[in-house]
Amino acid sequence: MSEAFRHHGIDRNTIANTASIAELHLAGKEMVPLVGQFRQGDETLVNYAQRCTLVIDSDPELSRKIDLMKANGQLLPISGKRSRVLHSHMQPLRDATESILIG
Repeated sequence: MSEAFRHHGIDRNTIANTASIAELHLAGKEMVPLVGQFRQGDETLVNYAQRCTLVIDSDPELSRKIDLMKANGQLLPISGKRSRVLHSHMQPLRDATESILIG
């Protein structure tokens, strides 16, 4: 993959830091309403990706599904510099009426 990034002039960290957007949309499409739409001009793409990561991290089943999709070659085996750990103060998001919109 490194060679492909170099060939196309794409920074690997950019891909890694925003991969959660694709992961959520491909593995947990039903969870996308919890994140909302990208607010161009009001937030950066990395901020939006961080919101996607929050949703993924809050749902252990979704996290496992993403890991399995990576292992099966359905998603790129790439991740940013964060671990998927559900912090003890975070409750899993199950109801689409809940929202994590920040700002």
